[in-house]
Amino acid sequence: MREQMFSATMGARSGVPRIGIVITDGKSPNIQNTKTQADAARGAGIEMLAVGIGSSVDKTELDAIAGNPNHVYQVSGFDGLNTLVDPILTGTCDATGTMAPPTAASGASNLTETCVDTIKNCDGYVRAYASAGGYCNTYKTQAQQQCPFTCGFCTTIIPQTAPPCIDEWTNCTDYLLSSDR
Repeated sequence: MREQMFSATMGARSGVPRIGIVITDGKSPNIQNTKTQADAARGAGIEMLAVGIGSSVDKTELDAIAGNPNHVYQVSGFDGLNTLVDPILTGTCDATGTMAPPTAASGASNLTETCVDTIKNCDGYVRAYASAGGYCNTYKTQAQQQCPFTCGFCTTIIPQTAPPCIDEWTNCTDYLLSSDR
């Protein structure tokens, strides 16, 4: 996860939260290695959430993966996963995992972004080819020339700010687990 999924070639961008969700219905044969890898992911700026399914999960391991008890979720079976959608979405809103953006102290004031897309509809290409291996990977040469910013092929020097996570429903608290109230 840390070395491949959250790489620039897979779309990771500076200043954009990186959130990893681990879903398990058991426990690792090497819990210490799992903890070490989760610590390394957090050290790389990835906020971790852990979802345990069933009675065979190890709560201690879930806590070690998430590193934050508010980012651990459990259900008794796979059929209960739908009850976690809203709490997990709320958890991702609370997540702060991100690579540190440039600061004025590091010379980031008055910068001009040099990593730019040369066409205006890169997001459309990414969405259109999402189920076919992804535009950025399937058409890599073209994507590097036309959509380097959107596809994460270059390092941005100006941090991108994600829009704030705002509840659009007035009854969001109705969807919290009883343990969250």
